[in-house]
Amino acid sequence: MINKIDASIQRLMIHHIGRATENEGVTYIENEVDLPHPSIKDLLLSFFIDSFTSPEFYTFDTQRIQDGTLPLLDPVEQIFEDPDALELQSKAIAKLLYQHSDHPNIKSGDLLISYISDLFVDDEVVNAVAIIKVENLQSFLQLNRDPDRYHVHSLEGISLDKIDKACLIFNTESEHGYKICALDKVSKGSEAKFWMEDFLCLKARTDDFYFTKNYIQATKSFIKDRMKPIYETDTADEAVIMNRSLNFLTNEEDFDSKEYERRIFKDEAVIADFQEYKQDFAEEKDVRLAEDFKISHAAIKNQSKVFKSVLKLDKNFHVYIHGSRDMIEKGTDDMGRKFYRLFYNEET
Repeated sequence: MINKIDASIQRLMIHHIGRATENEGVTYIENEVDLPHPSIKDLLLSFFIDSFTSPEFYTFDTQRIQDGTLPLLDPVEQIFEDPDALELQSKAIAKLLYQHSDHPNIKSGDLLISYISDLFVDDEVVNAVAIIKVENLQSFLQLNRDPDRYHVHSLEGISLDKIDKACLIFNTESEHGYKICALDKVSKGSEAKFWMEDFLCLKARTDDFYFTKNYIQATKSFIKDRMKPIYETDTADEAVIMNRSLNFLTNEEDFDSKEYERRIFKDEAVIADFQEYKQDFAEEKDVRLAEDFKISHAAIKNQSKVFKSVLKLDKNFHVYIHGSRDMIEKGTDDMGRKFYRLFYNEET
C-alpha cells in the first residue's frame, strides 16, 4: 500500500496537548525538531508509516468542505503549498485538536506533525502531512557499560512498535477530499469519535476496498440478524454460507450483486430478504453497497476473521467449521443431550 523506500522526513514539529477538561492548554514549541542523524529519521519514518498495514483509505468529508466547516483543511493545504509553513500551521493544528479534546477520557499527549516527501502510494509518488498523537509513553531500560561493570537506568519514551493515534494526508486527489490513512488504537466508546470524526472529519473513501468490505459485513450481519431467527440457521449453516461468499470473492475478479446473491443464498426467498436487508444495513451503517465493482483481495484479507466460524459447545469443545454442511450432523440423543456428528475422509 505505502512504500517508503525513497521517502524522507523533511520537517517535524512537536507540541504538547494538555487535557482540555482540566484547562491545561497547549504548550507550543517554537522550533523544528533537529534530526541530524539519518538513522533517527529512518526510525521515525517507520514509526509514522508501518502501522498502516491495511489499504483502507479515507477522505475529508466533502460536504463539510463545501460548507466551510472543516477547519483542518486550511493548515494542511498551507503546508502542501509551502512546507516552510509547517512551523506556523502546526500550531493551528495543535490548537484545533485541543478544542476537540473535551471528553474526560481523552488523555494529554505529544502531537507530532511532519512533512514527508516522496512516498509511493498506489503507483503514485506523493508528499504527505503526518499528524501523530502519542498519549502513552513506555518504560524501558538503558544499559551503559564501563570496562568492569554495567549501569542500568530506567527511562520513558515512545515505543516504536505502538502508535496511539495517527493520520497520513497524501497530496493527491485534493478535488475529492484528498487520500488519507488514519487510525485510533486507544480510544473506546464515545471518545473514539473525537479523532476520526470531530478532529479529522473523515469519511471512508468509496473504492473497491470499501465496497468489498461492506458486502462482507452485510452478508455476515444478515445471517445473524435475519436468517438465524427466520430460517433457524445455526453456526454450521453460517459457516457454509460464509464459505460460499469467500469462494466467490476469492475466485472472481468482478463483483456482480445478482450473481453473488444467487450463488451465496441460492433460495429465492432468502435472496429477496437479503435485498431488503441491504437497504436497512446501508442506511443504519451510513455506507454504500454498490451493485458491481472490482473485488479487493486486500479487503478479503482484512476481513478474514469474518469468515471463521466456531462452534462453542459448553466449555468442553471448540469446533472450527470451514464449509460442507453435509459433513456435519446435528441431533439430540435419548437422554436429551445435544450432539454434532462429524464426517471426514482423512485425518491431517
